[in-house]
Amino acid sequence: MVSIIVPFAVKHNNDVNLHNWPNQDLGYSIYNTIQCIKNINDVLDIEKEIILVDNTNNFPNIKIPNLKIVKGWQYLTESEIKSKKNFDKYKINNFKNLSMWVSMAYNIGIENAKGDYIILQHNDIHYHTNLIPNLIHNLEFHSYGYISADYKKLSISGYLGNKETI
Repeated sequence: MVSIIVPFAVKHNNDVNLHNWPNQDLGYSIYNTIQCIKNINDVLDIEKEIILVDNTNNFPNIKIPNLKIVKGWQYLTESEIKSKKNFDKYKINNFKNLSMWVSMAYNIGIENAKGDYIILQHNDIHYHTNLIPNLIHNLEFHSYGYISADYKKLSISGYLGNKETI
C-alpha cells in the first residue's frame, strides 16, 4: 500500500459558502485540493491511502474514498503545540516560520501513514499517468532509499556535497 500525504493550510476568517467554492479564496483552495484528491483516486490504480494534513483546521469534513483527514499543528497556540507528546522530537524553535509547517504536516502525515511507501505531494499536483507503480519498481529493483520526481536542476555545489548519495 502507498500512503500519499497532502498538506493543506489556508488562513481565512470568513465562512466558506460550500455552494460557491471556486469563487472564494479559501473555497478555491479547498476546491483545488478536492480535485487533487479525486485525481489521485482516478489515476493511481494502486492500493492507497490519502492523508490530508489540515494544518489550519478549516478543511471541511467530507467523505472521499481513500481519504483520511488528520489535524496538523499550525492552527494551535504555541503553548498547545508545546504540550504535544511529540513536540520535543521536532525541535521547533521558530513558530513564525511558515515553510516549516509544510514539513511538519508531512511529519504528522508520516506518523499516521500505514503504507509501505510514502509519497509527499502538494495539493496542486495532478497525475497524468499511473506512473507510481513504475517508481516503486525502480525503488525495489535498484534498492534506492527514495526517488524524487522534481523538475528542479541540481546545482554543482549540491552535487559535490551529495556526490556519494547521487
